[in-house]
Amino acid sequence: MNGMLLNDTEVYVGPFLQRDSPNEEEMFTDIYVKNLSKSLTDEELNTIFQEFGPTKSCVIIRDGEVPQGKSKGFGFVNFENPEDAEKAVEALNGKKFEDKEWFVTKSKKKYQSEAEVMRGLKQVINRSQGSNNLCVKKLDKRVTDEILKDLFSSYGTITSCKVMRDNSGVSKGSGFVSFLKPVEALKAMEEINGELNRGNGTFFLF
Repeated sequence: MNGMLLNDTEVYVGPFLQRDSPNEEEMFTDIYVKNLSKSLTDEELNTIFQEFGPTKSCVIIRDGEVPQGKSKGFGFVNFENPEDAEKAVEALNGKKFEDKEWFVTKSKKKYQSEAEVMRGLKQVINRSQGSNNLCVKKLDKRVTDEILKDLFSSYGTITSCKVMRDNSGVSKGSGFVSFLKPVEALKAMEEINGELNRGNGTFFLF
């Protein structure tokens, strides 16, 4: 059943994860970090974070094929222990590296590569000839405006980016991205749809 369509909506079927107590909602091992130097490598980033404890994975999101692609300036780190992840966020958020002030915070998902991100989001982009606006559908409910903007920012200048939400603040699974120029929107649509058509991996790791 996983991946099948039900009433035009793709179904995700996976193992049930038991939460032992409400406090687990506040614990995290996954970290999102942005404003990275474009020359920084995965290994260098991992070395910085390992000062706070052992990590399971560390990846910088890049254009095209990893690791040869150009860095998008943000990435994700997964720690073994929640205590170490919390220490890293407290110590590194707002700290400057190579004149860039890092933004470090709790990540709601684990990401392994840009191609996996694109596949995992299951984005379906509607083409509008000559338009600078894109409609993005089938977003995971935990994708934020910031993450959506980061994924599209390498294709051009974004004038607005918004995940649609209901009155209670829950994502509707769709959003809109507006570029300064129609050619930028077209480039984003063609390249991201290309990733989806190639079927490069999956990134949702629960």
